[in-house]
Amino acid sequence: MNTYIPSFNTCYCWDVSKGSVHQILDGHFHYVQGVAWDPLAKYAASLSLDRTCRIYVNRSSKSKGVEKTNIVCQHVITKLETQMTDESKSARNHLFHDETLLSFFRRLAWSPDGSFLVLPAGIVRCPI
Repeated sequence: MNTYIPSFNTCYCWDVSKGSVHQILDGHFHYVQGVAWDPLAKYAASLSLDRTCRIYVNRSSKSKGVEKTNIVCQHVITKLETQMTDESKSARNHLFHDETLLSFFRRLAWSPDGSFLVLPAGIVRCPI
């Protein structure tokens, strides 16, 4: 029997029929606060306090009649590129706020047809 040490910066994919962890998705550096699967179960997305959204793709393969699922991170949505403002002051723009904003939540959702991912985001300008 495998022992899994829970971590708040990872996502666990469970095989409910077997009652075991199928795969652990790590990569976030802070608490994961939102996870959503698209309606076709091809993509998953996770949103974290580390100000990133990770998009995972479900790469299934068949081997000897058994379907194996492998979920891998395909894309990371993070901050906007640094832009120059007036008088050569640079500013860093973040799409997601950090944990200092107490009323911010990180729940994401896919549209019913799976064509859109909706994220709670806005541009937060932080002077360097």
